Amino acid sequence: MTRHELLLSAGAAALLLATASWATSAHAEPPSTPVDEVVVVANRAPEPLSQTGQSVSVLTAAAIKSSQATSVADLLVQTPGVTLSRSGGPGEQTYVRIRGAEGDQTLVLIDGVKLNDPGAPGGGYDFGNLLVGDIDRIEVLRGPHSALWGSQAIGGVVNIITARPGAGIGGGILAEAGSLDTQYVRADVGGTQGPLSVRLAGGYYTTGGISAFDRAYGGREDDGFRQKALSGRLDYAITPTVDLDLRAYYTDGKNGIDGYAPPTYAFGDTPEYSTTRQMVDYAGLNVALFGGALKNRVAVQYTDIDRANYDPTSIPTQTFYSKGKAERAEYQGTWTVNPGWRAVFGLEHERTSIRTASAFSSLQVNHANLDSAYVQVEGEALPGVTLTGGARHDHHDRFGDHDTGQVAAAWRLNNVMPGGATVLRASLGQGFKAPTLYQLYSEYGQGGLRPER
Repeated sequence: MTRHELLLSAGAAALLLATASWATSAHAEPPSTPVDEVVVVANRAPEPLSQTGQSVSVLTAAAIKSSQATSVADLLVQTPGVTLSRSGGPGEQTYVRIRGAEGDQTLVLIDGVKLNDPGAPGGGYDFGNLLVGDIDRIEVLRGPHSALWGSQAIGGVVNIITARPGAGIGGGILAEAGSLDTQYVRADVGGTQGPLSVRLAGGYYTTGGISAFDRAYGGREDDGFRQKALSGRLDYAITPTVDLDLRAYYTDGKNGIDGYAPPTYAFGDTPEYSTTRQMVDYAGLNVALFGGALKNRVAVQYTDIDRANYDPTSIPTQTFYSKGKAERAEYQGTWTVNPGWRAVFGLEHERTSIRTASAFSSLQVNHANLDSAYVQVEGEALPGVTLTGGARHDHHDRFGDHDTGQVAAAWRLNNVMPGGATVLRASLGQGFKAPTLYQLYSEYGQGGLRPER
């Protein structure tokens, strides 16, 4: 879709009016990922891409900016092996599929915090409400990776990393306007003073959209979308080796949907709409010991996703409601044994809960607990050859125990082909996905389900 965009950006002291131009995001191609780009998603700790045996793609800040995309899903499909399924225009239900896996088999993280919705039938994440906003980079890990990331990482992992505060104090504002009554405004401010770093960002997006019911079949009612988003983070260096890390993200979205109106109950234009509110909180304490050789992180995480559908022509008007909540506590350690070898290990506790009801079913309230332990060791076994091996044990209070493992190797051919950047990679990993609360306990649930593998 081609649109006329007016870009307005501002630094700390001045506003710059960008030249208006006709553009389409499909023409923008992200630059290739440098072979020594540092990534986090593969090993839960910063690692040069040339030493990673898994298949990882990185969308950098430059690639995100040049694409001019507003939706994260539209960015992700620019990377190999990633497709999406969307039920209509902006804001409609959107799932990302990695290497052909189901949309609910992709684990989604924002700064390491899991975003998947515990209240969704398959526990997947709906990308329809996720805009680029204050995102600085995105890492896409392809293939099963449950040994480090646990349940749902069957197809792969998408790790979204937000912008960090810069030096000094500064800010910016961006505004866009285009066809279909589309407007987008985003602003940020933050900086660093001594031991304290703070960044706040917010955005508002609205569009008239298109009809989710295809116009070729008679769809005429446009299904609009609007979203408000806020995010913030605070880092405070208590001592040179102890750091406090606080983050919060909030989105509030509303989009028109089409449905199955009486008396025919055939799919078509309806006045129905849905709302989605998401809250993510994180608090972590980072402690470095033994001169930085042992890095420790203790953190608590909270995710709350509220979804509801409304039909103004029915009584009551609310036809569906879901509240999925996840509370997590975790410890992660990273031990650099020597310059060539490193171990990553950790413990996690997760409690998920769901409250859901519809016009045709009574309120369902259930919860589940998951305890996990993992360890991974990586090192340079031979010059230019990095080997990685890891294992994980999960105990789910409803379906029992499950073990997963993985191995990987990366061979940098610098010695064989001096001056080149060729890396040969090989990996073998296991993936599993625990049954969701909806699959176990809803009116359509089955208590005897086993994990997907």
